[in-house]
Amino acid sequence: MAQDKNTSTESNDGGRLARAGENATAQGKNQSNSTATVTVGCKLPHGLLLDITQHGEPQARFRVKGSNSAAIIGGFGITPGVPKDLWDRWVAKNAQLEFVRKGLIFAYEKSDATRGQAKDNAELSNGLEPIDPNKKRVNLKTLTTEDEVV
Repeated sequence: MAQDKNTSTESNDGGRLARAGENATAQGKNQSNSTATVTVGCKLPHGLLLDITQHGEPQARFRVKGSNSAAIIGGFGITPGVPKDLWDRWVAKNAQLEFVRKGLIFAYEKSDATRGQAKDNAELSNGLEPIDPNKKRVNLKTLTTEDEVV
């Protein structure tokens, strides 16, 4: 039976995972007692769910804001309060992803450092920006009603 993605799920160790719109870590044996947090900058349009799994079972999840967020700096959504241990585990597991390597998502313990990095990387492109209708394009042909559309 398929579950609605907005419903809570239980991990095998009984820990409650976050609903799709919530931020929480599993309360099972894999949770750290650390209270350290980081502030994440993310330039992906719709943000990202940072999922931590073990043997295919979800253990923790945190929703990171993207460039469509109300709190943006240099095109980066800014998300404070991300558990540092979750971030460190997620980055270690996903360091090979292109958007991680390109710096489209990053985190610092000090929010001022995250904001500074976002400002410094404002010109960084994620390739998913809206098209500027006023920008002159090269090698484009205007279609007419007589043109065959394939």
